Amino acid sequence: MIQKGEKIKIDLEKLKSFANIFSKRVRTYYGEDPKNYKSLNFTYTSRKIFGKKDVITKDLQKIKHYLDPEDENAQKIIHIDGNNKKYIEIRKCNFDVEISVDAIKMIKHYDTFCIFSGDADFVYLNKFLRKKNKKVIIIKGGFITVPLRASANLVINAQKIKKYIAKIEQRPDKSGLCG
Repeated sequence: MIQKGEKIKIDLEKLKSFANIFSKRVRTYYGEDPKNYKSLNFTYTSRKIFGKKDVITKDLQKIKHYLDPEDENAQKIIHIDGNNKKYIEIRKCNFDVEISVDAIKMIKHYDTFCIFSGDADFVYLNKFLRKKNKKVIIIKGGFITVPLRASANLVINAQKIKKYIAKIEQRPDKSGLCG
């Protein structure tokens, strides 16, 4: 159970060990913010753990989603543009094509394809891999569609593996108070 002042964080070394259960070679795909030190540090750490060639990055896209003027219940950080319109920033970085191409390019080198994603765009890839006698495992964070579930041999809820891939850390004290 998480206590006040704590947060759950993915432990990259634990994640690598867990993923190694399925494969000797594990690739990760990460949307990087080149202007954010923490993002660049995450990439650096990932490359130390997974290997430089097995961490694929590309720039994160920041999409402005303008809010309805009456919508004051937004849970995210609200920004205001030059026209005094409120918006939230949605960070997005799709790797569907890169993952699919890599899965097909390396098809002779694995028996099981394991993906940490609930993205229904992978149904087509999963069906292709199963026709090629590959096992498909999906580790999902939330709801997934029926076709995506049917495209896999096994679906694992990420909550069930959290204890194997995560750690609990203290949240930094943002109050500025000591004591």
